[in-house]
Amino acid sequence: MSMVSDRKTTWRPSGERQAEGRGRGRGGRPVDGNGKPPRGTATARNIKEQSARRLGSDPNGSVLTHLLAGPFGGSLSWGLPNPATRSGASQRPWAVFASGRGGGTATVAIAERLEDWLNVARARPFDPREALECLAWCQSLPRLASMVSGDLWFRLLDRLLETPEAAADLPIRDCPTAHQLLNGELRLTLACHFPGTRESRRMWTAASRALSAGAVELLDGEGLLNARHLPEMQMLLACWTRCSVVARALGRDCFHENARRQYRWMVRQWLRLCRPDGSRVLSESPGGTWCPDLAAAALGESGDQMDEEIARRVLPGRRRGSTKGACGELPPPSVHAEWAETCVMRARWSRTSPLLAMTFANRVVQSELVAAGRLVWSGQWTCALRVDGNRRDLQSDWRELCWFTDKDVDYLELEAKLDGGWVIQRQALLSRSDHFLFLADAVIGPRRARVDFRGSLPLAAGVRWENDGHTRDGRLSDGRPLSVVFPLSLPEWHATSVSDSLHSADGLLTLSASDDAQRLYAPLFFDLSPRRFLLPRTWRQLTVAQRYLQQPRETAVGYRVQCGWAQWLVYRSLGPSASRSVLGQNVSGEFLVARVKQGGCVEHLMGIE
Repeated sequence: MSMVSDRKTTWRPSGERQAEGRGRGRGGRPVDGNGKPPRGTATARNIKEQSARRLGSDPNGSVLTHLLAGPFGGSLSWGLPNPATRSGASQRPWAVFASGRGGGTATVAIAERLEDWLNVARARPFDPREALECLAWCQSLPRLASMVSGDLWFRLLDRLLETPEAAADLPIRDCPTAHQLLNGELRLTLACHFPGTRESRRMWTAASRALSAGAVELLDGEGLLNARHLPEMQMLLACWTRCSVVARALGRDCFHENARRQYRWMVRQWLRLCRPDGSRVLSESPGGTWCPDLAAAALGESGDQMDEEIARRVLPGRRRGSTKGACGELPPPSVHAEWAETCVMRARWSRTSPLLAMTFANRVVQSELVAAGRLVWSGQWTCALRVDGNRRDLQSDWRELCWFTDKDVDYLELEAKLDGGWVIQRQALLSRSDHFLFLADAVIGPRRARVDFRGSLPLAAGVRWENDGHTRDGRLSDGRPLSVVFPLSLPEWHATSVSDSLHSADGLLTLSASDDAQRLYAPLFFDLSPRRFLLPRTWRQLTVAQRYLQQPRETAVGYRVQCGWAQWLVYRSLGPSASRSVLGQNVSGEFLVARVKQGGCVEHLMGIE
C-alpha cells in the first residue's frame, strides 16, 4: 500500500521494514539487504519532495488546512480552556502554522520540537491533551513535508500510523475524548491525507465506526452526556464537529444514521447547557470555553432551523432574526435525564432568564444558579450532618425520587442514604411563571436525636451576602442585586434568638439548623425577580393542624412568603401523609407550592400526593 507514487513499502513502523531486510544508507537513502537502493524507489529527498507536492496539491489536504486557519490552531482549539492559559503540549504543533513555510531558525525550531515529541510520545499516556497534540502533528503533515528532513517526516508518519492501533483498547466510557480523537479523528485525518487507496478506505471505515460508536454509547439517546463526562462535552462536540465538517466537504458522512441523529440532539443539549456568556454550565472558568467558531460550525452541521433560533436567544453576539413563527413552537428550555444524572431548569429560552443546573453523579451534587444573566453560584452543594455529635456520611449514590415539569415550574427531588439509617431528601424547584427558586434538605431518621445540619452553596467570584442586621433575610449581590434570600425555617427578626443561622464565610452561603427531633427541614427561598428586590418583604412559619391539633415541625411545616403584592405558600409533610390544614387550605399530599392571590384564594403551582 503506497503512501506516495514511487514508494513501494507498506504502511508499517520503521522497525518492521528493517526486519524485512531494508534499511537506510548514507544520507537516509533507502537500501535493501545488499546495501543497494531498492528498485523503483527514490532518495529520501525525492520522497520528501514528492510527498510535499502531493499533499500540498491535494484538495483533501486543503480542507484540513482550512480548519487549521486562525490563531492557536483554529479548529483544534475548539473546546479547550482559554487560549491565554494554554501551555506546553498544546502550543508545540501549532507553531508550524504560525511560522508558515519559511526556513531559518523557525524551521529548525519546528524540527527540534517534533524531534522532542517523537522521543517522548510513546512514554506519555493517552489523555485528551496528548491526543490533540498527536492530531495537530498529523494535520500538519503537508507543511512539514517541506520543512523537515525525510527521515524525521517518515518517523512522524510511522508514529501516527501506530497510534490508533495502540489506542484501540482505550475504554470509551473511561477515556471518551482521547478515544474519539485517536480512534476516530486521527484515522479520518490520515485517510484524508492519502486518498484513493485501500488503506485510506480501511482507515475511513474504522474512523466512522469509532465515531459512531462514541456518539451512540456516550449519549443517552437524546444527545445528553452522563454527568461524569460533562467536563469533556465541549471537546467531544468539537471533535465530532470537525469530523463532520471534513466529511461533508468530501461529500461523505463520518457517522452512521443513528449516530448522526445523536449528534444533532447533542447540539441542542449543548445550547441548553450554555451560560449567558457562552461557556458551559458547571465549568470552572466562566467565559473561558466560549468558542463562537465552534458554535457556528456545530449549528451548521446540525442544520436545524429551530437550533438556530434557540442560539439567537441564548448565545452571546447573535442577533434575534425575523424568524418568529418560521420554525414553529420552540422545545421546552429545560432538560432532565436520570441516566445522565443531569438536570437543567430554565425559565425560558433567554440569556436573562433564571437557570439552575444540577448533576448528581458519584455521590456529589453539583449546582449552579444564573440570575439576571450573571453567575450567582457554581460548584458542589454540600451537606454535613451530625447526630448526637457523631458525623453521618453518605452511604449511597443520590437517586432520583421525582421529576416534574410544566408551564409553571420545574421540580427535581433526590435522595441519599447516610450512616445509621438516616436519609436526606433534596428538593429543587424553579418557578418559570413567578421567577423564584426553592431549595430544601429534609433529614429523616429512625429515632429522635440531637440533629445538627449544615448545607452550603459555593458563591461565584465577586458575589457576596448582604444582610441589614435586623432581619435574617438578605441579598446576594455582585455590585448589583442578584437575588433576595429567605431562610424560611428561621425567625424573621434577629431579636428572636436562635442558634440556627444563614451566613456567608469562605465563599460559601451556609444554612445551619439544629433540633432535638427525628426529622428536620432546612429550606431556602430565592426571589429572582429584580422588579421585586426593593419592595417590602416578609415570611412567616405557619401553623399546621391535623384534627384540630397543632402538629410539631418534625411532622409537617408550612411557610408563607411575601414580596410586594406577590405571596406564596409552601407546605411539606415530613411524617406520614395525612389530611391537614394550613393557611385555611386542606392538604393531604406530601409537598405543595402555591400562589396566594388577593382575597386569600390559593392557586396551586405544583404538588406531590
